[in-house]
Amino acid sequence: MKIKSVQIAGMHNVPSKIYDLGDMAYLFGRNGAGKSTVMQAIQFALLGYIPGTDRTKTAMFRHANGKLMSVTLTFDNGQVVTRTMEKSGSTIKMTTLPDSFRPESILGELELPVFNFNEFAAMSANKLKDWFIGFLPDEESAVDWEDLLSAKPLVFPDDKELLDTTLAHIYEMQGNVLDKVRQFNEYCKAQAGNYKFETTRLESTLRSLVFYDDCSGGMKLAEIQEQIREKGIQLDVAKSQQALYYANLQNVERLEVIRRETGFSTAEEMGVRLDELGAELRSLTEQETELTLDIQAVEQAVTENKLKYDSNKQVIDGNGICPYTNTECVSIKEYISKLISENAQLYDKQNACRNDINKKRDTLCSINTKKAAVKQEADSLGEKMAAYAAISISLNHIDEAGDPAVEVQRLSDEIQALRETEKHLIANEQYEKLKDTVSTDLYKAQHMLDIYKGWEKITGVNALQSQLMILPFQRFGEKISVYLRQFFNSDVTAEFFVGEKSNSFSFGINNGKYIEYDLLSSGEKCLYTLSLLLAITESSEAPLKLVLVDDLLDHLDPDRIKDCFSTLYNSTIQTVIAGVQKCEHEQAEQFVINV
Repeated sequence: MKIKSVQIAGMHNVPSKIYDLGDMAYLFGRNGAGKSTVMQAIQFALLGYIPGTDRTKTAMFRHANGKLMSVTLTFDNGQVVTRTMEKSGSTIKMTTLPDSFRPESILGELELPVFNFNEFAAMSANKLKDWFIGFLPDEESAVDWEDLLSAKPLVFPDDKELLDTTLAHIYEMQGNVLDKVRQFNEYCKAQAGNYKFETTRLESTLRSLVFYDDCSGGMKLAEIQEQIREKGIQLDVAKSQQALYYANLQNVERLEVIRRETGFSTAEEMGVRLDELGAELRSLTEQETELTLDIQAVEQAVTENKLKYDSNKQVIDGNGICPYTNTECVSIKEYISKLISENAQLYDKQNACRNDINKKRDTLCSINTKKAAVKQEADSLGEKMAAYAAISISLNHIDEAGDPAVEVQRLSDEIQALRETEKHLIANEQYEKLKDTVSTDLYKAQHMLDIYKGWEKITGVNALQSQLMILPFQRFGEKISVYLRQFFNSDVTAEFFVGEKSNSFSFGINNGKYIEYDLLSSGEKCLYTLSLLLAITESSEAPLKLVLVDDLLDHLDPDRIKDCFSTLYNSTIQTVIAGVQKCEHEQAEQFVINV
């Protein structure tokens, strides 16, 4: 599977253009002509991002020269992939067609080294080794798992069962030998993590167990708890007495308040005064009754005099005219004179009665006022006398031995000390019960942790995995060496150093002596990089075998460039290279694209 063409629209300084690509394409042109744009367009269409650019939509859209940026790749099998970015206002939308397209479906594991070589080369030695081990096919080497795993001492009776169970687990694993080693290594990491957690938990439990030597002298927990129970009963009694004592103090104070308010020292004195008030109240009530009756009698007399007065006045107002003859009668005249004299007496008598009534009513009001005051005093004194009597009775039940607070505090302190002893005895019992069990469990957990960490180490990237990959690395080095000899036109070989120590992995060339990649010259690095990428792509099972190289030729002298073009032209890997160096290859017209 190869890219047949790339169509670019709205990217950098390319408004719209189609580039047809063959098995090899050399993008030739001056700096700024747009060679890198073609490279970046291919990367954008394949990956959905451009290496070296932030993967945010905002950063990606900076490559656009308008509101719409689009790249379409057409493959020689008829497959088409289009990625479009469109900006509307502050919103940037990315669309991929078909939407089911995934880069890994045609690139496999080629993305990092082929499109991000600088990031790939900058990885730590361990990560690089791990990537190669995961990428390269392993050789079917036999592993004696029982012999390998028995290298760790198995000291417990259960260790044999552990070994058998582990071997059965390994034999059930799927994949080739290296896959099983990697799976088992991850399994050991997980198990070691579990036992590390269990070890930490048991160590914490063991640290939490405390033994108190001051409670080891034959003290019995049951005896201490019985003492606590008995002291608790005594404390409840003491607290009750204390409550009564303080209630008694309050009652004494209340009695003193009543004495101050009433002016009497005893209930008897209050009773005498209450009797006096009762007698006075009765006397006032009698006076009230008598006076009321007197007023009623005088008011009756006033009523009767008024009736007599009004009757006389009616006759007097007749002026002596006889009602029968309607003439003045001498006898009636004399009678009227008598009535006038009588009415004068009745008028004086009525005035006298009214004055008497007013006086009596004033007296009655005074009696009522005094009676109300006496009743109020009697009621108040009665309530205070009743309260005084009730409080006095309760005082008779109080033990006057003194404030029980001292006894309450003493008993509380003794109970607290006993509870502390109880806690220590319980802790000692817990210690004796769990010490041996926890210690044994901790030893077993530490032992299991050592076993799994040991198994993890001997099956790790720097151990068994490296050993199993020695031959695959040698064969992979041979593939790289084929390209190196063509590029260098000399007997140069690629070598991998796969040591068992951490971060001991490296790769480079051997031209009589081993030189690591980091120590190569810039030109040598370019040729080694190109050889490595071609070998990685050739070894990959990815459908698309593509190598993109930008500005590589700028670091090479003309002879190296000529050898480079010849090698790439004869390669089965599709290669797209960009540069400013003129191509002298005899078939240049077939693959040079002037940009």
